[in-house]
Amino acid sequence: MSKLNPVPQGFYFLSIIFSKKYFRMSDISELVELQFFQDYDILKPTYNPSLTYYSKEMGTLESLDRVIFGSLKPLDRDQFVDWKVKATFIEEKTAVNGNRIINIDVGFLSLEQMILATGKPYAHRLYLAKGVYADLQYIYKKGKFEFLAWTYPDYQHEEKQHFFKELRSKLLSYDKTKFLGYHKNP
Repeated sequence: MSKLNPVPQGFYFLSIIFSKKYFRMSDISELVELQFFQDYDILKPTYNPSLTYYSKEMGTLESLDRVIFGSLKPLDRDQFVDWKVKATFIEEKTAVNGNRIINIDVGFLSLEQMILATGKPYAHRLYLAKGVYADLQYIYKKGKFEFLAWTYPDYQHEEKQHFFKELRSKLLSYDKTKFLGYHKNP
């Protein structure tokens, strides 16, 4: 019989694509701080093949920008679905003429994996709740993140792998009794 134990915490991250016509970088930082988390690392990726896909809805390729915010405070995994629901609400609320001007991808980084939240089902995506699926992008094995057959091309790029490896090392620096779900007897 398996025993249900407390689940280790991890770092959330937000990969945000936005229209520079409607948002400045300072607006995006403020949104993250007000709605999600305040302590973070930032990656301004140079390799962004997904911008071409999003330009069909959000405006010209030149008008789009992308930034990834990685939380620096361990948080419970149980918020994953709610964060995706909140991100989707923000995207819909800010839409102009039915088109999104911001795309907020919610992800979670633990010591053993990196996952994205999505509303799109697929064979490798596990349903969680409220229309949200977990999409496994990396597994941590033999001292590095390994991407999978379905990992998005931009997450296969070394700059993103390096960013997540650095975040993982910061996660490791936390006192394990505080974030791994272990409880001392009173």
